[in-house]
Amino acid sequence: SMLGIAGIRLELEGAEHLAAPVGKVAVFNHASMLDAFVIAAITPYAGVAAIKREVLFFPGIGLAVLCLRFLVIDRGNGARARAALEREAGRIGAERLTVFLAPEGTRTRTGRLLPFKRGAFHLAVASGAPVLPIAIQGAFEAHRYGRWWAVPGVVRVSVLPPVSTSQLTAADVPALAE
Repeated sequence: SMLGIAGIRLELEGAEHLAAPVGKVAVFNHASMLDAFVIAAITPYAGVAAIKREVLFFPGIGLAVLCLRFLVIDRGNGARARAALEREAGRIGAERLTVFLAPEGTRTRTGRLLPFKRGAFHLAVASGAPVLPIAIQGAFEAHRYGRWWAVPGVVRVSVLPPVSTSQLTAADVPALAE
């Protein structure tokens, strides 16, 4: 609904990869505040987002995040962030959970892809879940960093085939992230 109100038309390619009834770690490029609505629009049953701890302090939103059992990451405390990822690893297989993470860690200010942090890939390897790459195009142009409103347009979401992690170890994470 929020995308429609903003005049954003969503085009989705590769939805069959999201629909597979297995746990997975879905990684996407974080280009805009619109990404939250884009991910919400494509999230399958048993899907949650990883979200920065600061969001817990937004009135109403924080309570919803807790009730929906989102993965809360404390970006200011590496040990707590790793512990949260380790806890979530067990949920992925048991609940066939799809966890959405932006491996850049924050949204881009320029529209260019930022270097990936490795937490999402450690989570995938620890859980044995495949990595599901998702490319979001057009979100930055529709809602640039620092702008309070969106410009109507098209946002294209390409869900690429899953990348298996079943034979990988923590030593393989840098290559997987690359």
